[in-house]
Amino acid sequence: MITPSFHFNILQDFHEVMNENSTKFIAQLRRDAAGDSIIDFQDHAHYLTLDVICDTAMGVPINAMEHRNSAIVQAFKDMCLSVNMRAFHPFKRSNRIYSLSPEYAAYQRTLKTLQDFTYDIIEKRVETLQAGVKNEVDSSSPRKKMAFLDTLLSSTVDGRPLTRQEIYEEVSTFMFEGHDTTTSGVAFAVYLLSRHPEAQQKMYQEQCDVMGSELDRDATFQEIAQMKYLDLFIKEAQRVYPSVPIIGRYADMDYMINGTLVPKGTTLNLALVLLGYNDRIFRDPHHFRPERFEQDKPGPFEYVPFSAGPRNCIGQKFALLELKTVISKLVRSFEVLPAVDELLSTDGQLNTYLGMLPDEKQKREARRHKYDPILSAVLTLKSDNGLHLRLRERRH
Repeated sequence: MITPSFHFNILQDFHEVMNENSTKFIAQLRRDAAGDSIIDFQDHAHYLTLDVICDTAMGVPINAMEHRNSAIVQAFKDMCLSVNMRAFHPFKRSNRIYSLSPEYAAYQRTLKTLQDFTYDIIEKRVETLQAGVKNEVDSSSPRKKMAFLDTLLSSTVDGRPLTRQEIYEEVSTFMFEGHDTTTSGVAFAVYLLSRHPEAQQKMYQEQCDVMGSELDRDATFQEIAQMKYLDLFIKEAQRVYPSVPIIGRYADMDYMINGTLVPKGTTLNLALVLLGYNDRIFRDPHHFRPERFEQDKPGPFEYVPFSAGPRNCIGQKFALLELKTVISKLVRSFEVLPAVDELLSTDGQLNTYLGMLPDEKQKREARRHKYDPILSAVLTLKSDNGLHLRLRERRH
């Protein structure tokens, strides 16, 4: 149901929202990172992406960046934690067992807060549309800024409009699948910028080439599409730190894979986070080299940050547009630096131990810096100790 909603016109409207929120984000970073302060960029990215997803999903700003402690912002954060916790605790996946746990009452309160908020927005939007005011949905018009909710309210299934419950479920899916994943994507990409100055300089030069002397304005939808090195950088960042580290697949029949029987009914967990370090697919996988995607063309199931096949990520165009919009504006506004200068990588060497043999991994871990990420592979990739860096304002 969601997939047809990601057409060209609505992505352009979403891009406008992404630009507006990125501008607020840059202003906040100027305050919080002033004077070479070390910041946890992962934490900052969380509130940015929450603002973007709520604005694009429902057309309603919640101003998470300015009001981090509001009830609705805290509810989103608590729900993400609950979902991640349940996914990796087998007993708590059962609704019956979970209902007996001490966390259940808090979960129910959080769920009610989010349900009340979402249903209230849906009803208000229905009233607005029925009143026939100037914001009436017109999906063919490129001049009108639309929310994902608007497309659902004008959609039909088998000739009937969607029920309120169906709309609620689709909006909720869009918000929760599109929030945590983009937080991870933006945060790790900017962290890699801080570690790899040569790649950052190439990206900045491309911004200058595409936008000329007007580096302080918003990049247009068409200009973002011209930024080829930015695209390569994000592909390489997703190889190194995929937003979704592990996916599950259910075997609907018996399969024989390399001589091993996978019986029908088996759930397979696939470690996408390790696939990017397979040296049979990627040469020198522990070196950060965006140009590899110009030279090497991995197969359709060898590079899958958004999964592949009929169960792939339906929002990947949205996610990539958001990553490119935020990173483009950020690299034009700041020089991104590591938390301490000694963490600069002058040879492209990555500071991750993924995919290494045990002996080499042990040697690397012994040299681990306190600001090196401690990866946590839950539903989305995170760093348990944050992603710390500095921002130095550029003067154009």
